[in-house]
Amino acid sequence: MPGVRRLTVNRRAVAIIATAAVAAQLIVAVAHLPSLAMAGGRAYDTKTPAIRDGDLDPLALYAGTQALVLARAAIPPSATFAVAIGNDPPVAQPEVLRRIFDFWLAPRRDVGDPAKADWVIVYHRSSESVGVPYTTEAGLGPDGNAIKVSHPNTGSDS
Repeated sequence: MPGVRRLTVNRRAVAIIATAAVAAQLIVAVAHLPSLAMAGGRAYDTKTPAIRDGDLDPLALYAGTQALVLARAAIPPSATFAVAIGNDPPVAQPEVLRRIFDFWLAPRRDVGDPAKADWVIVYHRSSESVGVPYTTEAGLGPDGNAIKVSHPNTGSDS
């Protein structure tokens, strides 16, 4: 065709450029292998946190997550509990905090009244201020304690 210039392609030059590009990509990939291997080794050696523990992060805005975890460890799954919240320091939303303990401690059942509970979570106040006799006190970190209520009428601890 008159007026149209043909582009001459040197197939050998294209093959050399393509080979160089592939070689460069392989070199970059191989250079990253040691760091990938080390990351894999760290992931293998690190204990994977339970999915349940990952649920704690959103609750941290309302409650000390250490208190939630330690309360769950201290109170048996078949026990009843109550939450006694104090003002040292004040809790912004005590009812939300109660619901968080209800949620986190399931299947344990919140009976509301410390005198009727097997355990009382004492949050931001002293254990003695709850006014129930108790036999055991488990620390829940800086936010409080869990106390095992002594039920003298039944002659045993619950």
